[in-house]
Amino acid sequence: MRGDIRKTIGQTEIDLHRSSFTDSKNMHAVIEGSSHNFIAEVFRVESGADLGVVRGFRYGTHVKKGDIQREDIFHYIPISPWVGVGRISGAKLLKYLDKAAYGSLGTNPSKWTGGWNHTVSGLKYSLNPNAKKGELISDVKVLQNGKYVPLDPAKTYTMAGYTYNEEPNKVNKIPMQDVKLMLDKDNNPLEAYEVIENYLRKYKANPELNRIKLTEPLAKPAHKNREIQPLH
Repeated sequence: MRGDIRKTIGQTEIDLHRSSFTDSKNMHAVIEGSSHNFIAEVFRVESGADLGVVRGFRYGTHVKKGDIQREDIFHYIPISPWVGVGRISGAKLLKYLDKAAYGSLGTNPSKWTGGWNHTVSGLKYSLNPNAKKGELISDVKVLQNGKYVPLDPAKTYTMAGYTYNEEPNKVNKIPMQDVKLMLDKDNNPLEAYEVIENYLRKYKANPELNRIKLTEPLAKPAHKNREIQPLH
């Protein structure tokens, strides 16, 4: 990351974080967060793709409404990945959404692949956290021409997200077709933080929230410390 980490690079109109408990009324951290929604939205808008995606994480950073410093983005993205755009079918996208949700919500901890559901900008869908694998996701809608329309399993969509030199045919670890890197004016690959800074030069952070609707509630806290949950 180049430049003064204390430099103000933009503004946010809402708090950016992923920190709500499972018994909160909205935006449960395991499901969704304003920080993730912002990053995924940046990738989608800056690349011109149908969708933007980012894997789940928390890292403890909470950016209050107001100034965003370069250091804030470093805490969210300390690994400096490139941003690429690939093509994925609606059918494979549905499988990916279900796999990501099951990887953080499945009843068998040995099958977990992470503690946070992945975030996809440009999508709305319903999620049953208690369903079995393959049945967690329903009513998926894609943002097209300013309106959300039902996802078409037979259609191909473009998706932007992290891309690594070691995995040139993947975006966000997802195998895709025709993966191309986002490039700067000198045809150099753009790193994720650069894409975010480019966005913040034009817009304030104000991502769409609560895009995932729970059809059944999450399990209630089973410990007086809500950060600690037993393994079932």
